[in-house]
Formats: sequence, C-alpha cells, structure tokens
Amino acid sequence: YGAVTAMDFAPNNDILLCGYEKGHLVLWSLVKKNEHLKTIAPVDISPIFCIKFWKEGTNNAIVSNGNGAVYLYEFNYKFFQWVADKKMLLNHGEDKRKGIKDKMGDFPTGFFTMRVLKKEHTQGHPLNKYTLVALASMKMVLVVSLEPTPNIIYKFDRPTHINDLSISCISWGRGALPGIFLTKI
Repeated sequence: YGAVTAMDFAPNNDILLCGYEKGHLVLWSLVKKNEHLKTIAPVDISPIFCIKFWKEGTNNAIVSNGNGAVYLYEFNYKFFQWVADKKMLLNHGEDKRKGIKDKMGDFPTGFFTMRVLKKEHTQGHPLNKYTLVALASMKMVLVVSLEPTPNIIYKFDRPTHINDLSISCISWGRGALPGIFLTKI
C-alpha cells in the first residue's frame, strides 16, 4: 500500500479510515484492538490526499486523491461484513461524465484540505438544510454541497499575488459585513 498519506476517525470514534500512497483505503476498528475491517483497492494508482468523515451518526466519508478525483464513501456493516458504497463527486480525469459536471473549468490535481460545515454552526440559518464542504487545492477553493444534492456552490481561484508554494488552509466561521446591521440615527 505504501505509506499512510491521510486518515480520519469516524464521528463515534470506533473506526479509522486510512488512505495510502498507492491509492488504497483501509478501514480499521479501534474497538477490537485495531482489527482490519475492509480494504478498498485503488481505482488508479494515485496517493490519497485527504479523508474526512462528514455526516454525524453515519460512516460517510469524502476522499480525494492525487489525480483530482473526489469520492463519497458510505461504510456499513451488512451480513457479517463491512461494505463500502462509492460515488464519484468530482473528477479531474478523462471521463468527465461522472461526478458533478465541470462547469467551472479544470479542477486541479488533488485537493489537499477539506472542511465540512457542521450543522450546529448553522442552526436557525437557511444553510442548515445543506451539508457543505470546502475543498482546497494549490489553485483554488471549491465550496460544494453534499446534501440534499451534490453541486458546486462557489469557486475561489487562487489570487495571482500568492506564492505558488503556499498551500491553502480553510476554516468555516461566522462573519458579518461591515455596515449591514447599522441603523440610521
């Protein structure tokens, strides 16, 4: 498999998903003394760049690889074995028919960072009906809706004055525009 290149813990902290240098994914149990639960062979030989479990109460993960592809995985225990259902979210490869349509130009090779906007941060806000994730690469940051329908919401291109060797760091936070809440005196 090569070296471990990405990992994340499931929301209930009982499983760990590891991505490897040669594109494999391995699901591990943290309850049963690091028992190996499932291995998923790579679609292509490309390192896994980022893994993030994204849905509370489930074992759903979003995974990006070095070829720019982003997949949604759902891991479940069925009939005495772990199964993995996979859907393509974004594809940088030759087959552009799968995943979200590439309406905004080419996707970069590999998203290095992902951050999910948690539901507790959107209570009472219209965004609460969506599950959003921000994906950062060397060339852009994408904001993507995972639920109710996968869709690219916004694309932020890398400013030209930023050093090419800088890697984007993303974080969700609350903010307000100056003057929005001002009233006339």
